Formats: sequence, C-alpha cells, structure tokens
Amino acid sequence: MPLVCFVVLQFSKVITFDDKSGNVFPTVFNFAVGQIYQYVIRNQKSANIAHILLVLTFLSHAFFGMLVVMVTGAMLLFHWLLKFNISHFQLKIYTMPFLRAFYLHFRTLLFISWWLIPFLANYQYIGGLPWKHDSENGYQFHFLMRQLVAGEVFDHGRKFPLITLLVMCGIACICLRNIQKRNDPSQHCHVWILGTFIITFLLLLGRTTFGFLYELIPFHSELEVIRYLNGVHFFGLLISAIAGARCIVYCRSLVSQTKLKKYFKVKYIIAVMFVIITPFHITHQANTITLHVTLTEVSDSFKIFLRRLRESPLTGRVYGQKLLG
Repeated sequence: MPLVCFVVLQFSKVITFDDKSGNVFPTVFNFAVGQIYQYVIRNQKSANIAHILLVLTFLSHAFFGMLVVMVTGAMLLFHWLLKFNISHFQLKIYTMPFLRAFYLHFRTLLFISWWLIPFLANYQYIGGLPWKHDSENGYQFHFLMRQLVAGEVFDHGRKFPLITLLVMCGIACICLRNIQKRNDPSQHCHVWILGTFIITFLLLLGRTTFGFLYELIPFHSELEVIRYLNGVHFFGLLISAIAGARCIVYCRSLVSQTKLKKYFKVKYIIAVMFVIITPFHITHQANTITLHVTLTEVSDSFKIFLRRLRESPLTGRVYGQKLLG
C-alpha cells in the first residue's frame, strides 16, 4: 500500500496541487505527514527525521505548517476514538502518542522561533486579503458536492474521472472494511485518512458556510480558503491509493491458483505502472508548458490591459481585473 500511495501522489500532484506554490511544498508535506504518523502513532521512526521534515514544512510555507499541525491533531483524535475501551483502559497507551506529538511540535517551535516570534509580533501588519470572493471566503456545501461528484475536484480537464472514481471506491472500501476489521492497525490508519479528508473538505466551506465561527480558528480570519484544496487533494489521493491497493489484492486472489502468481507481485506491478504512466506524465507536462508559453490568440481586452500595464509606473503591485474591498 505505501508503494501504491507513493506512485499515485508523485504522478498526480502536478495536476492537483497549485503549481503557483511550487512542487517543493507539497513534496515535503507528503513526507512530513508520513514520518509524523510513523513516529507519533506507531513509534517506529526516528523523531529527528520527523522533526527536520516538520521544520522544513513550516519554513517553506506557513500554511502547510499549519496544515501539518491540524493533521497531527486529527491523528491523535482518531487514534483515541478507535483505541478507547473503557473496560480495558490503560493510561500509557492513550498518553504516549500525545506526549510524542507534544515533544515533536514543541521542539519544532523552538527551532523556528527566530522566524515565528517576529511573525506573530507583527501579525497585525502582515497580509490581509485585498478581495474576498468565493475562493477566499469558501463555497456552499451543495456546490462542492456537485463539483466532487462531477469530477471537477480531482479530474478537472480530464475526459475520464479516474481519480474521482478511485476516491469513491476508496471511501467505500474504508467504510466496509471498518465494519469487518475494526481492530486492524492498518484500518486505523485508513479511518484517520478518511476522517482528515472530511475535515479538510469541511474547512474548504470557509466563511461562506460557517460565518464568524470560521474566524475563531487561529490565523483563519484572513486565510484564503481555497488553500485547503491541497489537503483535500492529498488525502483524496491517499484514499484512491487504498482503492488501488484493494484492487491489487483482489487480482492477486484471482490468479493465486494460476502460473501468473509468481509474477503478480507488488514490485512488478509498480514497475509496470511506472512504465505505463511515465509517458503520459511527460506528455502532460509538455502540453502544460506549451500552453503556458504559447499565445495563439490575443483578444482586444488583453491588448488593452497590456497597454495599461505598460503605461503604469512599476512602483508597486499590479492587480488585474480584481475589485478591491
């Protein structure tokens, strides 16, 4: 399953994450979330690696740093809900993940304090959205659900909504498997992924749905709500990877009694996926680059805005076709 997740994330992030923020931020975020889960919940990885990735995430993009903190909180919440058993209550089992998470984040705050303290001290003078439309304020629930079902959230511009179908199948797999194998540790991870996906989806509703309650969340009074689409994409792709992993398990069971069994291994499947997907990925990148550097038609409105831009003195920011207020 981790290998399937890695393949899906690497080949999908280019067309799902906002390319304006660069590929470094989501890539560091991906590894940071994985290492934090391994250290905080399973206590299997080094705290130093998780700490370095968490620091890099905060210093590369403040929003992804906040998102990692929220994801860690969701880890602890779902771990506690799934593990809690009043008849076999053991304090150490429930407190150790919280202590590891506190240690990790407290040490991170110390390392980034040289940047964080001046940032918080001057927060009232920083930023602010010059306009607040749908992408800044949030969306209606029925609109987001319609976009999700129509394939616009994960497969915008594609003829076949493959990732959307995988996400739907992944959600069904998690729900059905949770009924059958509730105490399976891997199922706890899947439930956390689904739960965090739902949380980020709700946060994408923003001030449009929740009003002043949304602004009670720290640092969210002027937050551009569309940024939570990164979280929806990330955890949605993990859910799609779960569906892909279940398909592989099912196919292996079908060929278990045939001579193809020795070839139907995960490493072979991953190799074939790389061979098949890589040409499509390169073609998509080439088409995207061509689209951005080639301008075949120049409309009259573009000529007018270009002339105005050339006439304006380059002494500050230029807002194009945006209403301030």
